[in-house]
Amino acid sequence: MVRSASADVVGLPRTLHIPARRIGYVLIAITSFLLAAQIGLLVLKYAFGNSYAWGLTGLFRMNSEGNIPALTSAMLILSCGLVALLTGGLQARGSRDRLPWLLLGAVMIFLAYDEGARLHEQIGDTMHARLDAAWLPDYAFLLPYGAAMLILAIVLIPWFFRLDRTSQILFVVAGTIFVTGAAGFEILEREHLLAVGQSESALTDVMVTIEETMELGGMALFLFAMVKRLGGLTVSTSLPVPAVGSPAEPYAASDTIRETSAA
Repeated sequence: MVRSASADVVGLPRTLHIPARRIGYVLIAITSFLLAAQIGLLVLKYAFGNSYAWGLTGLFRMNSEGNIPALTSAMLILSCGLVALLTGGLQARGSRDRLPWLLLGAVMIFLAYDEGARLHEQIGDTMHARLDAAWLPDYAFLLPYGAAMLILAIVLIPWFFRLDRTSQILFVVAGTIFVTGAAGFEILEREHLLAVGQSESALTDVMVTIEETMELGGMALFLFAMVKRLGGLTVSTSLPVPAVGSPAEPYAASDTIRETSAA
């Protein structure tokens, strides 16, 4: 009888389940921390005249690029896209809900790239340079993005009404918060800058804080809603461990030969 070491090793499944509620707490904590950091920077700037804040301004200022809030925002949107793709992948082939989830995931991943690369600002600059139209507002990028989002919303209306009631409510609230911040306060901020003719003011910083916080909060709520719909996240692995009663060390070649000759 030949005895193989692999016979004494089994795959023991290790499962980690993360409830949606805990993920929600983490998302609230992240958003609250970034908001508190922004408020702290504004207090140091306007109350104490410390705009540099010992180097923390570059790391945590919400209207800066390539820092912690910008990276967090991009990662939240990317996470939404990945969860949407996962949800679509879990749908049965031929299901009418499969394609809408995959489409939503693809759009979210594009928006994550846009957030990180500031693609919308480049599109706005290109529109101004090519069209040279006086009627174009400073936030011209909202025109193609708004049209694309409207078309997407129309396409997804049947899918939306097939969702459960809780998901519908959470999705609408999350989308309203995000769009109000990303579009509404973006327009107010730029119109204010055009009116006062300066790049920075206390009011501008307040509007930026509200805008970025609403974007973060909207995406966090959207991610929570999708995870809640899945019943949380479960991560499973299979790790090789010795079977009960088997030796801890694998058999050497001589052990196998000795058992073979004995048989």
